Amino acid sequence: MREEAATDGFYEPESLPGRRYHRVQILTIKELLGGKQLEYPRLAIDATFKKASSTTKGPTYHKLIE
Repeated sequence: MREEAATDGFYEPESLPGRRYHRVQILTIKELLGGKQLEYPRLAIDATFKKASSTTKGPTYHKLIE
C-alpha cells in the first residue's frame, strides 16, 4: 500500500518552490501515537484565498424611549 502511495508523486506549492510533499501519505495508528506527523506546508501564505474588503461601520444605536 505504501508503494502505491509513493507512486502518486509529489506536491510542490507555488509559494514554497523547491519544497516537495508526497501527495498521498499513509501513517499507522502506532506512528501517530508515536508522534509522527503528516508532511505538509505549515507556512500559511496568502496564496489560497483572496481577502475580502473590510466594510466596518460604526455601531448602530436605536432609541428605546423618545
